[in-house]
Amino acid sequence: MKSDYLSPFAGERDDRSRRGSGDREGGGGKDHIFLWTVFLLLLTGFCLATWIGTFTVFGHPERPFSYRILRRIKKLDPPQRFKLNAAPQGEFLTAEKAFARYFTMSDFDLRKLNVQLTRDYIRNFQQTTSAVPYLTGRFSVMQAFPLQPRDLFASGAAALAVSLDNPKFLVEQLYPADVATGAQIAKSLTAGVELELKRTYDLGAVVHVTKLPDSRILLTVVPLTYGGFALKTSGTTFSLEPPNELNLAADWPVLRGDRLDGADKTFLQYRRKAKLGPLVVRTKDSPPPAEAAKPPDLLVSTEFKPSGRSAARAAAAAAKPVSATPPATAAAKPTPAAASGVPAATPIASSLPPGRRLKATELAAAGEAQFSKDERVYLTGQFFVQAVAEDRAVLLLSGTKPGPKTTRVIATFPAVKAVPAVGSEIARDDLRPFQVTDIRRTTDGSLTVYVKELPP
Repeated sequence: MKSDYLSPFAGERDDRSRRGSGDREGGGGKDHIFLWTVFLLLLTGFCLATWIGTFTVFGHPERPFSYRILRRIKKLDPPQRFKLNAAPQGEFLTAEKAFARYFTMSDFDLRKLNVQLTRDYIRNFQQTTSAVPYLTGRFSVMQAFPLQPRDLFASGAAALAVSLDNPKFLVEQLYPADVATGAQIAKSLTAGVELELKRTYDLGAVVHVTKLPDSRILLTVVPLTYGGFALKTSGTTFSLEPPNELNLAADWPVLRGDRLDGADKTFLQYRRKAKLGPLVVRTKDSPPPAEAAKPPDLLVSTEFKPSGRSAARAAAAAAKPVSATPPATAAAKPTPAAASGVPAATPIASSLPPGRRLKATELAAAGEAQFSKDERVYLTGQFFVQAVAEDRAVLLLSGTKPGPKTTRVIATFPAVKAVPAVGSEIARDDLRPFQVTDIRRTTDGSLTVYVKELPP
């Protein structure tokens, strides 16, 4: 009988064999777990990077890369045109206040401020919680340049000007417009032309602050109304258009390097040719310099946009000779205001945009709730000038006397037109009405109507 030989080590060999087989099977499972772990980590990293990237793009539209993405996916609107009565809340800064505020800021604070200013402008001030800084004052143009596609604004013009009260305070005034208008603006704004920024019409928002190496402060200003401007002496007019796209890769300010140096030389040559001394810091109590000369021209805001005409066409129309003899039909029928002996305004050359007509006699029954926010309202009637202050006049309806519950009309006149004298009477008819900008009724029942005179 054959018997099997059993070694005392046989069981141990079988155990090692089973363990080895099990290790080989378990090793494959561990490899799979490792691969899945790596995949999940990569997926988590991708999700985290996507979240951070989305936050960066939407939270920092002032960066060129973020701006291009947001514009491509249509999550960011181009700069919009603001109306005077619908502009973002802000504060008006003179050259003195602006210089005192920004000159003492550190480089870190200026970088932080510029990021916020650019971000607010790109977002059309929809998410800003701080007051928008608006600049006011009078400035002398050093030189103007047409904008090019490589600039931050693809077309239009940029004028570098210096404050008449502080030679260390410069302004980079941007005028977004089409190519032809930009060339006309740069040609018209020669050295010495004065810019007048008034809180009545102008909404020149500060969008960037630059501290130059020579301790001068340069503010970049954009007019949020994108309205009309006129040179008071030459009569040249032009209108602006909001830019459709910004080239943020060009960076701020627009005028720097050779442009800035060229503007300094051009302005210095102008001052020497006009035999004017250097500009000095002036205060409110300082008398005007004795050698001050009349500026070549004054650029003022008209808040009037010529319909369908560029600056070049407007200039050509102004240069066109006009017959000294008026047509017989024009003098045959006098206007109602002329028949009453009250001087009437010259009719507007271009047609008025459609709007609601309101007579002065209907003001007593009018109220704020009767007018929509975007409705255009024109006011006609005869008025008596009660008081005058700078470019404004307080008007009363003819035949009324000052007192409680009196309807007052506060009219603002553009710089190109003289304010009527106190005690005079003026009339506005359908040919040349006032445009109503606001209507307010106080607690005592009196009504105040704010209007503006339309430029001729």
